Amino acid sequence: MPFCPNCGRSVFPSDGFCYTCGRALQRTESPQGQSTTQAQTPQSYQTNFPPSVAKTQTAKSAWTAALLNLFLPGLGYVYNGLGRNSAETVMGILVFVFYFIGYGVAFVLTILTTKTTSSTTSSTSSPFAALIILSFLMPIAFAYDAYHRANRP
Repeated sequence: MPFCPNCGRSVFPSDGFCYTCGRALQRTESPQGQSTTQAQTPQSYQTNFPPSVAKTQTAKSAWTAALLNLFLPGLGYVYNGLGRNSAETVMGILVFVFYFIGYGVAFVLTILTTKTTSSTTSSTSSPFAALIILSFLMPIAFAYDAYHRANRP
C-alpha cells in the first residue's frame, strides 16, 4: 500500500489526496489505463520526512499519559493527541467533561435518594452509590488505556 510523502500515513492507490494531512497526491496512468496514486514506499518515506513531521510522529511519554488519566480522566488522551491525532484530543475532552458530569450527577442522586430513619442512626444505601464506586474505578481503566495508546506510533 502506498504512503503519503508528507505525513507518512498509508493511502489507497485511488486517493487523490491524503485524508490525514490533506496533501494532494500525484496520480499516474498505468499501462492498463487505470488511474493510480503515486506515493512513496515505506522505506523511502521514513528517510524523506520533513523534520517537523518526524517530530510529531514520535511516541509520547506513557507514564505521563497514564498519570494524567488516573488523576484527571481524559487529560491523558488530550496529552496523547496533541500534535498527533486531533480525534484523540477531542475524545479526551469529552471523557473529561462527561466523567465529571456523571460523577456530579451520581453524587447528587446518592444524597437525594439516601433514606434515613428517625428511630435509628443507620441509613439504607442508595442504588446510585455504585456509580460513585465506579467513578473511582474508571480512572484505573483510563490510565491503562492511555499508557498503551502512548506507546503506539
